[in-house]
Amino acid sequence: MGAPPDIVAFHVGIVVRDLHAVMDRYQRMFALEHWHRREPRPGLPMRIAYGGREGTGLAFELMEPVPGEPRDFPPE
Repeated sequence: MGAPPDIVAFHVGIVVRDLHAVMDRYQRMFALEHWHRREPRPGLPMRIAYGGREGTGLAFELMEPVPGEPRDFPPE
């Protein structure tokens, strides 16, 4: 088995409670340069943000369910 490549591409999807707080944290932790956001709409009851860094293959998809919709977090 050889050594892993220098750049490993991956995409991670994560459900979060506070989209903007996690975007800020991940931007600082992983030096993410670009974020693209989508607001809720019929058939997609969640806020979504895609973040990544050019040339690395590193990408995160953050999903914040809209309260009261079927995909909401369970009550605490």
